[in-house]
Amino acid sequence: MKRVLITGGKGFLMSRTTKTYQDQWEILSLDRTQLDITDHEAVSQTFESFQPTHVIHAAAIAMTQVCEDHPDLAYRVNTEAAEHIAKECKKHGAKLLFFSTEQVFNGNKEAGPYTVDTVPVPDTVYGQTKYAAEKAIQTIEADAVILRLSWLFGLPERNLPNGYTLFWDVFSAALRHQPTQASPNEFRGVTCAYDLIDQFDSIFALPAGIYHFGSENTMSRYETARLILKEINISEAIIDETILCASEKFKDHPRDLRLDYTQTKIAGISILPTEESIRKELAAFHYSL
Repeated sequence: MKRVLITGGKGFLMSRTTKTYQDQWEILSLDRTQLDITDHEAVSQTFESFQPTHVIHAAAIAMTQVCEDHPDLAYRVNTEAAEHIAKECKKHGAKLLFFSTEQVFNGNKEAGPYTVDTVPVPDTVYGQTKYAAEKAIQTIEADAVILRLSWLFGLPERNLPNGYTLFWDVFSAALRHQPTQASPNEFRGVTCAYDLIDQFDSIFALPAGIYHFGSENTMSRYETARLILKEINISEAIIDETILCASEKFKDHPRDLRLDYTQTKIAGISILPTEESIRKELAAFHYSL
């Protein structure tokens, strides 16, 4: 049985992971109140006592503005802590799954989709600290899978955090009759969290390296938002009232953070288009109007 140490255990993704695998793995899932990942001695003691065979390092400061306001803290949490965890994984022979982000490409001038060979040019502190963590982990040569993720979503579940996702933002806007804006000039994969969670055993088996994971999506954020409501049979009139087109946002410089998943698919990991991912999640909850 896998002995899996999880950081960021109470977050949107890891809380659902723990629930899914609680009977299949021996799990030590820790949040920031239980383990300060910037306390390297505490991290080392945790490895020594639990002796994990696998580590999912999901803890990070992911809020862009917080990183901009506190760059030193962002570096300690997002980069230095990841580097130390990678060293502990190498020391104890544990497989590391490290979550990076599409945001490492936020400053690239060329349009996506970006391959794993595209050199990132991050222009935010968040992207810079995650990219620095990637490079540090590779230098250590731990048995590490670095997974750059696109934007995840999921429907709310009882006693689990929901986080901010496009999916729930659109749902909430429709339920509350409070319009939300979406740009036709922004392009990102929008991926169901369970498309990832359900494949963790296969992802653990990947050779060390950088991989992209998410949903292939040719739609803009505006088109994706409209699709979500269309799939639950909301009328076109209400969709028009709910999803407002922010046509000026990113007009001069479109934001394209789409990832290329060729390498991941060759490795045998399933990649669903955004449309299919949305329909699959709705079907899992038997949701229709």
